[in-house]
Amino acid sequence: MWASPTPLLSPWINVYLGVGRAAIGAIFAAGNLAFSTASLLAHALVRRLGMVKASAVSRFASGALLAALPLAPNGATFIALYMLYNAMVGIGGTARSSYISGAAAEGSEATTPAVANIPMRITATPSAALAGYLIEADPALLMPIAAAFTATAGYLLLKLREEDGA
Repeated sequence: MWASPTPLLSPWINVYLGVGRAAIGAIFAAGNLAFSTASLLAHALVRRLGMVKASAVSRFASGALLAALPLAPNGATFIALYMLYNAMVGIGGTARSSYISGAAAEGSEATTPAVANIPMRITATPSAALAGYLIEADPALLMPIAAAFTATAGYLLLKLREEDGA
């Protein structure tokens, strides 16, 4: 789930912010716009940091932004943080996809994407199981914990790359 917290983000917004379905749809649309725009601009960060580091930095940044969501004092600030979160996810996804495309050795094109997605899936497995309980126990805990899993995925991505020798 914390590879993408979207599956429980809608009920979280409803429970935590008391926002209705129409407003949730508009918030998601704003997030998608930020994701799309940032994906087009990801090349600048990739050129500066490299593909793997840019992806990891985006995971750390998106984790920090997830943690900040419960701190938003109003709807406008929440939407701005959510759009920034989506922008970071867009940059990281683009960088990760580029890395996957370029890293595959001939004959291993099907394996490379699976290996590159291991950090995200490892952190997604326990977080998906915990999310439902957390949203019932205390919705404010959900996003900071999601942030920790997101940042962990970035760290694991860096460690995986170090093991690769680069």
